[in-house]
Amino acid sequence: MTTTEIIKPIYYLGAKNSFLSEIRTIIDTIKKESGPVCDLFSGSGVVGNYLSQFYPVTTVDIQEYSKVISSALFKSNKVNTDKIIRDIEELHLNEVYQEIYECIRPLCEYERSSIDGISKDNVNAIVEIVESYPLASCLSTSNKNSIFNELQKECYLRLNEKGLDSPQFTTTLRYFGGVYFSYYQAFILDMILYLSDRSNDESKDFIKAIALSSASSVVNTVGKQFAQPIRPRNKDGSIKKNLNSLIGRDRNLDTIKIAISWIHKYKLNVNSTYTSNALRMDYQEALDTYGKNFSVVYADPPYTRDHYSRFYHVLETMSLRDEPVITTSTRHGIKELSRGFYREERHQSPFCIRSLAPKAFENLFKSTSSCNTPLVLSYSPHEEGDGTHPRVVSTKNLIELASTYYPSVEVIPVEGITHNKFNKKDLMLEERNIAEIFLKCTF
Repeated sequence: MTTTEIIKPIYYLGAKNSFLSEIRTIIDTIKKESGPVCDLFSGSGVVGNYLSQFYPVTTVDIQEYSKVISSALFKSNKVNTDKIIRDIEELHLNEVYQEIYECIRPLCEYERSSIDGISKDNVNAIVEIVESYPLASCLSTSNKNSIFNELQKECYLRLNEKGLDSPQFTTTLRYFGGVYFSYYQAFILDMILYLSDRSNDESKDFIKAIALSSASSVVNTVGKQFAQPIRPRNKDGSIKKNLNSLIGRDRNLDTIKIAISWIHKYKLNVNSTYTSNALRMDYQEALDTYGKNFSVVYADPPYTRDHYSRFYHVLETMSLRDEPVITTSTRHGIKELSRGFYREERHQSPFCIRSLAPKAFENLFKSTSSCNTPLVLSYSPHEEGDGTHPRVVSTKNLIELASTYYPSVEVIPVEGITHNKFNKKDLMLEERNIAEIFLKCTF
C-alpha cells in the first residue's frame, strides 16, 4: 500500500501544497496519452513529488538545490536510510570531523558561551558574531581586532594550514557560519554534505537534500528565509530586547537530531511505481530538448519583481559546493560585502523583470504550443492597487498572450485565502478573494 504524505522539504515562497489535487484534476483532463508530466520551475519539488504517484514526472528548474530536492523525493523509498542515520549519528567518529572540529573548537566554544550569555543579558558577544563577516572573508575585511575576530582569523588559518578551507570540507561553515547558522550548526551541515559526496549515486542527492532541509529548519532568520540575516539592533543602533527568541532559540537547535527527523519524514514520503527524474536546466532549453516528449507541462514561474534566487542562495551554494564571489554594496561611500552575503552568480529570472517578463511568457506559450503539448499555468492574479505585491504581467495580458498560441484558454480560479474551493467560472479580475488561477491551454 502506498503512502500519501507529501512533505514540504524547505520553507518556500509560493508553495502549492494547498491545491495539489486541483492541479492533478486539470492534468487528467488534458494530458496526452504517453510521456511524462513536466513540472516546470519545480522549486521545492512538492508538485512533482505529488504527481509522481500518478504519472512519470520530469521536474525542471535552473537551480541546483531544486534538482537535488526533487531527485531525493523521487528516491526517498529506494535508499538505505538506516545506514544514513547511523552515519550521521556517528559523525563524531569520522576523522575529517575530528580534524575540522579541532581547527574551529575555540570559535565554537566562544560562540556557545555567547549564546548562553543571552539569558544573562550578556548580549554584546552574540551581537558581534551575528553582525560580523563570515570566515571566508575574515582575513580580507576590516573587522575590528576584538577577541572574536582574532578567534575567527586563528581558526581560519588552522583550516588553511590543513587544507580544509575548500568546498569539499567547509563551504557552509566558511560562508554562512555565525551569520545564518551557529558555527557548529554550519559545521554539521558541511559534514552531512561530506557524507553525500562519498555516498553511492543512489544516495548522493538524498543525503544532500537532508542537509538542505535541515538548513531550512535551523537557519536563524526572520521567517526561515535566506534573504537576510537577523538584525540584532533597532534602527537607532540600540540592541533589541528579544534576542533570546530572535537568536538563541534557532542557534540552540541540534542539527544532527533535526537531520535524522528529516530522514524519517522523507522515508514516509509518497511511494511511486513510476520512473521520474529531475533536471537542472533552463526552461527554454528543457522545452526545446524534451518538449515534444511531455504529455503535459505544468508551469509555475516566478511572477513578481522579487528574485527568488536571493531567498535560496545559501541552499544553492550548499548544493554546488563552490567558492562563490560575494556581492558588494556601497554605504556612505564605502564598498562592503552585501548584508546577505549573496552570490554574485545568481540566476535572475526574466519572469521577474518587468521589461523581460512579457517576452518570457510568450516564449513559454510558443514553445509548448509548437510541441503540440497542453499547458497548465499557475498564476496569482493580484493587480496594481489591490494592496498586494503586483505581478510584472497583468492577468489580462497573460490571457491574451496564451490565446495567441492556443485556440482554447480556460481560466480556472482557486478561490479563497486557503485555496480550498475549486470552481470553474468567468474570472472577475476585480475580486480580491481569488488567490490563484490556472490557465488551462489546449488545442
